[in-house]
Amino acid sequence: MNHRQIELLSKQGKIVTQMAEDLLSRAVDDRIASIQDYAELFAASVGTVQSAVNYLQAEQIVGLVSRGRLGAFIEKMDYPALWSLAKNRLMVGIQPLPYSRQLAGLATALRA
Repeated sequence: MNHRQIELLSKQGKIVTQMAEDLLSRAVDDRIASIQDYAELFAASVGTVQSAVNYLQAEQIVGLVSRGRLGAFIEKMDYPALWSLAKNRLMVGIQPLPYSRQLAGLATALRA
């Protein structure tokens, strides 16, 4: 197990994975729920949720910006890292045999 996997075994780690799964459905400039809302959603304490948010920001997986009373908004996201945290598995897809340069290029890009 690597360092990140060991950290994710704690209660905070479970909240990190749940938050990562929630953030995967969002885009940059979207407003996120409040810490209190996440605490209720995940049945965790506010402190644990805040620690999870701090972890995601410290690892530069997610960048949040506060806009006062409007709440917190997503400034940047590292989708591959979020996927790794949330799903912890590879993504597998299929494609027909490439019959054009465009599909051959897509297959090469996806493989990379």
